Amino acid sequence: MLFKNRSIKKQDSWQMFDQISQSYNIVNDILSLRIHHHWKSKLVKLLPKHSNLSILDIATGTGDILFKIMKKRHPCISSIKGMDLSIHMMDVGKKKLLSKPYKHKADFI
Repeated sequence: MLFKNRSIKKQDSWQMFDQISQSYNIVNDILSLRIHHHWKSKLVKLLPKHSNLSILDIATGTGDILFKIMKKRHPCISSIKGMDLSIHMMDVGKKKLLSKPYKHKADFI
């Protein structure tokens, strides 16, 4: 295991997320008691109400916030991009994105 004999340094934490990427969403639901869904919904409500928005989701992980924004507001979004140091976390999001009707407006970079 990558972090077996040393403490995790802040600059290396993305590697841990690479390792847990396939189970991250389930673990996050369990550990947060799904509370993270509530604050993410609140975040979407804080977005400006006008259309043609371009959004960059930094530290997107698997794209939970990106998907929540697009689910509620995709008609007013011209483009949304998710960016993260963990490539494997974004790979999970990219797979989910393939089945979405707004996939032409979203990307992981």
